[in-house]
Amino acid sequence: MKKVKEFVDEAIAKGYKVDALDGGIYMMDYPLAYQDGNRFQRVYLRDWYDEKNKKDTYFINSYISDYTRNFDLERILREAEYGRMSMVCLKRIPDGQGGEKEALYTQTAIPVQYINGDYSEFMAAVFEVAANADYIEKIFFTNDVS
Repeated sequence: MKKVKEFVDEAIAKGYKVDALDGGIYMMDYPLAYQDGNRFQRVYLRDWYDEKNKKDTYFINSYISDYTRNFDLERILREAEYGRMSMVCLKRIPDGQGGEKEALYTQTAIPVQYINGDYSEFMAAVFEVAANADYIEKIFFTNDVS
């Protein structure tokens, strides 16, 4: 079983920018090529044990935006149909002032055995999470922060 760190080391060797954060979390600036130039999407990677299903997984997620009640969630979910391995979700996160807020993310928790140590399969999951987050940002939000 490969750990996320092994995939991260391989990604760094191939020129990806990755920073180690606290708690075994890595932040990758994933490059997305468009006709008008590259955009970068922050993607967070970590090993995670899925207690419910008793499986080791790779947890990959990307922040889209802070959630407000003004969002057209139905429209966002319709646009998010392209996920093969990922989903759009709301997640509670610290608000920086001792409380919590909700944020919109794309994420996946892929069982380790599905990836089977294959770097290209791991990076396909990273790409999907990054591309879907970036797409939703571009379509719905003008305040792109990643």
